[in-house]
Amino acid sequence: MKKRITFFLGSPRKNGNTAHVLRQISKTLNAKDIESETVFLPDYDVRPCKECFTCQKEKDKPGCRIKDDMKKMFKKIKNSDVIVFAAPVFCWSFAAQIKPFIDRFFCLGKYGTDPIVSLVEGKKCALIITAGGDEQDGANFMSEGMAKMADFFRMENLGSLIIAEYTNHDILKQKAVEKKINSFAGKLIK
Repeated sequence: MKKRITFFLGSPRKNGNTAHVLRQISKTLNAKDIESETVFLPDYDVRPCKECFTCQKEKDKPGCRIKDDMKKMFKKIKNSDVIVFAAPVFCWSFAAQIKPFIDRFFCLGKYGTDPIVSLVEGKKCALIITAGGDEQDGANFMSEGMAKMADFFRMENLGSLIIAEYTNHDILKQKAVEKKINSFAGKLIK
């Protein structure tokens, strides 16, 4: 069975820096005959979590009562071997376009037991971050937060790819950056 990798792109720009990095990674994956899909989250209606706890009544499925496109995202998550969150740094954190998607993972954990029941336990996940500043200018917080989320949901964290000081696309032609991207793609494939 072919491995399926889904990139959830949470950027305001469909062809911005983060999308360019995803295209580079996709080239490597395609060369290895790995199936991948990029979901541009702003194309979907994904609303913020209301923390109403309705989802907690359903123990074996998300159970979210919000009527939006997140149901499609839950299906994509379920059918993926590797879930990759991808976003630029905005004000030292995740861009608004991906934050509701991340927050809606709330209903993938069923609380009231210790440990929680995780509907994504064992799934592999990773994070791609692009930043105009250096790695200590918000990307580090995003990476740390995602690692904690993966640990909480008992997902296998494949790590973060941070392309910092990304002020123009020429950075992707630098040998060190190319090597970093290819190494990260290799982690997704394993």
